[in-house]
Amino acid sequence: MAWLHSRRKLANPKAADGAGPSERLQQVALPPAAPPPVAALPKKSPIRKLFKARVSIPLPELQSAIGEAVKTAAPGCEAFVGVVVRPKTPESRLDANWELAGAKYGKADKNIANEALMAIVAQMQNEFRVTER
Repeated sequence: MAWLHSRRKLANPKAADGAGPSERLQQVALPPAAPPPVAALPKKSPIRKLFKARVSIPLPELQSAIGEAVKTAAPGCEAFVGVVVRPKTPESRLDANWELAGAKYGKADKNIANEALMAIVAQMQNEFRVTER
């Protein structure tokens, strides 16, 4: 029976040293609280700003804008006819909702026009989104 009595003393924290569990927690020194961060995070993420920065434009207007930009981009591209753009489902929020389906080079130099076209399409995909009209 002596071992049962000693187990009760260990199981009962008040019996061991006279202090209850709540008193023991008060005796333990807590580390100081971490200081607040110096610069708070912005309420709106930069991803949302990039997504909202795109201007909505109808598909025919986008096609003519790309065509005009290629015509004025480099010498030798004046005969460029235009492009075919098709809507697509973006894979992420930052992707464009349209893609280049084809180009009508006309009598323009294809290499020069293609280089100008790729640069212009990459820039315009960040600036415009196609509306369904």
